[in-house]
Amino acid sequence: MKNNLLLDDSLFNGVINGKVTNTIRNGHRDISTGQDLVTASHGTRSPLCLDIHTVKTTTFKEITLEDLQHQGIKVTPQTFAVELSKFLEDMQQFYPHITTDAEVTIIQFKYLSGGQPLTP
Repeated sequence: MKNNLLLDDSLFNGVINGKVTNTIRNGHRDISTGQDLVTASHGTRSPLCLDIHTVKTTTFKEITLEDLQHQGIKVTPQTFAVELSKFLEDMQQFYPHITTDAEVTIIQFKYLSGGQPLTP
């Protein structure tokens, strides 16, 4: 775990089935590319093994339609503004003070293995 990334457990199914292929984090993050393990934030899943292939830093307002699609969000050019606004609200659950001017890091990855539910 060179990057020490956590991912909300509710996103694991989307990663495993290929609908979620990025994670967007508040602020600048120094993230290394290559294979890495990502831990479930609530501990209900085994770690995901991902191949992190692209890391870019931008501002929230510069997030693209494609960035949202890689989040697993069904978005079109016609719905982009509304979906970006909803995504900001979702991000505020994790980062209460995030705004459209905030710097964000977009981490693109490919799922390799893992992420199965843990049995008690």
